[in-house]
Order: sequence, then structure tokens, then C-alpha cells
Amino acid sequence: MSTPAKITRLLQDAHNTTRGEELSVPGFVLLCLLQYRNSDYSPSRLSKELGMTTPAMTGHLDRLQDAGWIARSRHPKDRRKQLLTPTAKARHFMREAMEKLSGSLKPDPLADPAEPEMATRSG
Repeated sequence: MSTPAKITRLLQDAHNTTRGEELSVPGFVLLCLLQYRNSDYSPSRLSKELGMTTPAMTGHLDRLQDAGWIARSRHPKDRRKQLLTPTAKARHFMREAMEKLSGSLKPDPLADPAEPEMATRSG
């Protein structure tokens, strides 16, 4: 399976995993970052890292907070900044979701080993 096909399959699986959970695929990506990166994230840092505008990021974060997926708190050293953390609900869901999605990340045992992973472009 080619790399674009693997990415498409992973996104489809992520969509199926989040269905019925009041969680969009972009929201799922944000939760992944918050859950699995060992770092403090602020809304502005997430915006920069994901190439989103600050208003778009704020909208995503508002929806995640309203649905109980994240909590916002003030930075202990700079009260102008917010820190984002996944809630217990989010941590539990993410553990289960990653178990389901791990199959999308495994190599396809039926794939042709001679098939290139990604075509290169010349020109």
C-alpha cells in the first residue's frame, strides 16, 4: 500500500473511531498532540505547529472544551498564557482509540515488497 493510501486509511479509521463522540478529526489530531507529546501547549503554539490561524484554533479548542475533552488553565509563571491538558475522558478515549488505530499503522502483510512507498516527482 502506498504512503498516500496509508494516510487515507488512517484518516478514515480516525473518522470512524471518532464518530458519535462529538469529536472531529481535527479535534482528534489536537488531542493526539496534547496526549502524546511531553510538552506544555498553548493555543498559539498549537496554531503555529499545525499551520492554523489563531481564530480557527480557538474555535477548535472551544468545541473540545465544551465537549469535555480538554481543560484550560493559566500558566503558573505567565498568567497571560493558557495551558491545555486532556481531561480524564480524553485520556481514556485516546488509549482506546490508539489501540484501534494501531492496525492502520502496521505494515500490510499482503503488500508487494517491490511496490515503492511513494512515487518521486521529477522536474
